[in-house]
Amino acid sequence: VSRVGVATIAKNATIESSAAYLHQPEEAMVNIISVPYDQYEVAVPVSHMGSCWKGLLELLYGADNLDGSSESESSTPDYGFRTAPLLRFTGAEKGTLLSASQDSPHLWLNIEDYLFYNSGDKPNKRFREVMAFLRSSDKCGSGTGLNGSGGRLHWGKAGWPDPGCWHGDKEYPETWCDFGCAVRELDPYGKFADAADGDRWTWEGVDLKTCCDPKTGFRKELPQCQCKVAHKKSAKDCPPPPYYTNR
Repeated sequence: VSRVGVATIAKNATIESSAAYLHQPEEAMVNIISVPYDQYEVAVPVSHMGSCWKGLLELLYGADNLDGSSESESSTPDYGFRTAPLLRFTGAEKGTLLSASQDSPHLWLNIEDYLFYNSGDKPNKRFREVMAFLRSSDKCGSGTGLNGSGGRLHWGKAGWPDPGCWHGDKEYPETWCDFGCAVRELDPYGKFADAADGDRWTWEGVDLKTCCDPKTGFRKELPQCQCKVAHKKSAKDCPPPPYYTNR
C-alpha cells in the first residue's frame, strides 16, 4: 500500500506502526498517478493460495529462482509490472449469491497493467501469462471457472473474457441459478435485463419457472432442476486463458 494507506491502516504516525507494513515509495505513487492503466483483481480460495503463489513465482522467476535473487541488476528481465501487487483477504460470506467469497475465505490479488496503454496498445505478454495462470490453473482454484479451475474475477475491474466466454453457472455453480430465481422474482418484466443479448446474465435452458421457490431459491434437490445454462459459446469456442483478446 502507499504511505497514505499505511497511515490510514495504522491510525498513527509512529515509526513502529508505519514500519509494520510493506509499502511502495511515495515517489512511485506520484509518478504513476496520472498514467493510464488497467486494474485487475482475482480472488483465490485460501485453501489454494500457497500452491497458487508458488506457481506464480515459478512462472515469473523459474522453479530454481523463486525469490529472484539469482538475477543480476544488469540483466533483470521485464516481468510486465510497474507496481507491486496488493494482497487482501475476505472471510467466507455465507448466504450471498454472487460474492467471490460466498463459499470460503479468499485471498485477493490486485495487479495493474501500465504497459498496454503506454506502449501503443501493445499486449503485455508477461501480464497476460500471469492472468492466464490465475484464471485457469487448478493451483489457484478448482470446481469453478470456464474450464473448471482458476480464481474468480473482481466484478468491477478489468480482465473480463470476450463476449460469450464468461459462464455464470461455471463461475458460481452453487448459487448462479439461485440468483436467476431472484432475478425472476424481483424483475419479472426484465427492466434490468442484460443489454448485451444474454452475454453474461443468462439462464437459457434452465427451467426457472418450475425450479424456483420464492422462499428457498433454486430447487437443486429436484432431478429435473440442474443449473446448466445453454451458452451461445462453449469453452472450446473461446480464446485460451485468460479468455480475452482485447489486451
